[in-house]
Amino acid sequence: MINRLSSIFESTKGIFFFLALLLLITVLGYNTIDFLSSEETIRFQTQLWFSRILIVGLTIICLLALFRKWGEISNGIQRSQIDIAVFRILFFGFFTVGFIFTGEKLYQETINFIQIPFNPNSAPNFLSWLPELLPFDKTVVSIFIFLFGISSLTSLFGIKTKWSILIFSISLFYLFAIPNFYGKVNHNHHILWFALILGFGRSGDTLSFDRWISNRKGKPDNKSQVNYSQPFLILWTLIGIIYFFPGFWKVWNTGFDWALSDNIRDQLHLKWFQLGDWLPIFRLDQHPILYKSTGLFTIYFELLFLPFILFKRTRSVAIISGLIFHLGTLIFMNIFFVILVLGYSTFIPWSKIFKKTAPNETTKFSTNLQLKYIGGFLIIGNIIFGIAQINSWPLTCYPTFASIASPVQSEIVIIDGRTDKPLDKEILRNQFDSARIWNIEQDLIQNSELNSQSLDFYNQLLNRYYPEVTDYKVCIQKTFISPEKKSEKDLKIIYTSPN
Repeated sequence: MINRLSSIFESTKGIFFFLALLLLITVLGYNTIDFLSSEETIRFQTQLWFSRILIVGLTIICLLALFRKWGEISNGIQRSQIDIAVFRILFFGFFTVGFIFTGEKLYQETINFIQIPFNPNSAPNFLSWLPELLPFDKTVVSIFIFLFGISSLTSLFGIKTKWSILIFSISLFYLFAIPNFYGKVNHNHHILWFALILGFGRSGDTLSFDRWISNRKGKPDNKSQVNYSQPFLILWTLIGIIYFFPGFWKVWNTGFDWALSDNIRDQLHLKWFQLGDWLPIFRLDQHPILYKSTGLFTIYFELLFLPFILFKRTRSVAIISGLIFHLGTLIFMNIFFVILVLGYSTFIPWSKIFKKTAPNETTKFSTNLQLKYIGGFLIIGNIIFGIAQINSWPLTCYPTFASIASPVQSEIVIIDGRTDKPLDKEILRNQFDSARIWNIEQDLIQNSELNSQSLDFYNQLLNRYYPEVTDYKVCIQKTFISPEKKSEKDLKIIYTSPN
């Protein structure tokens, strides 16, 4: 039985039959439920349990296939030192070039955060100790910005590669942690994970200054003893985990209503509303068949990416689907994970392109214990955080969007006392980002007592970025978020400035 399940991923016909059967069961089962009961509560619970049973069954099939073929999978990823070196160059090349052109911007954006005391209620889980150990001040930020830039450059050229990458990782850990204390956890954790894997995965064994020095000293190249495929197995597993838990929790929390109701339309409207009434070039929300198909594609892409990327036969399907997914989120939601997409370069067999010999499946390697422990910590840790839906740093569950979006949303409106008109919040969005401001405001809406820390923090933002406005009112307003139906109602004042 297990062998038959595993064989699904080993033939083209098996793959397409499996996907076609999965989609058929999903669509027929979901639509059949509508005929069983017209009462909405019963219908929702029925489709929810149908969805959960289907998704748990799918997860079990994938896990059995992976466990059954794990030895073949790990031995079948054939990569050489040239592959990991090219990824090192692409990865740190991106940050080196970025630092040259935007290093000052990175410094200023970080300073923007630390100039406002953070709300203790919004500190990431398990990370409240960081500001006590390393204060959020200009001196410490300046030191880490300098180390970040220098280590990007030295890691790119492979100068003391391991130590350079460790310095880069420590600097990144501190600098990228700071914004997470201000209303929202930034989901750029994969940058730190990739860096650690490159640091411990011997990415400087070729195409590096270190290798050039070793050649000058006549030191032998021991590449035949090193498992350069191991870092890729860890990288791909982590990327798969990034996708898997959002897909799983979408279905577990809301069932296939997430994809096959009008939820995708409302999710798009909500994101556009958060972005300040931004609209894409093509209005996907006006085409129900398209946005429902997109929702179903998103769920199954996220759930199946991990097994599909590890099996040779399905790897190209996973890669193409992933690129389509990220292109879609960019076009329709203005969301783009640049470094995660850069991680797709690891799927390219650079050793074949450069005509370098990759090891075969029978090659015996020495064990890289450091990489094994670091990789194991990242994989197991992120699985635990994914199961528990914990947002933190440097481990996390990536955004799940696992809820049914409402067409009516509560938002914060600031009424300027001079004109009695709402203030334009574009300044706040530009200084931070739309999702962060939205999260801060939603926290305020849920904790709107006059003496709340959330309100104090929000007032500090207003005083800093609207210093000319001394007389204002902070209000909660319910708004229809559809671009065509947008209207305001139920304005509730929760705070009036002392002036």
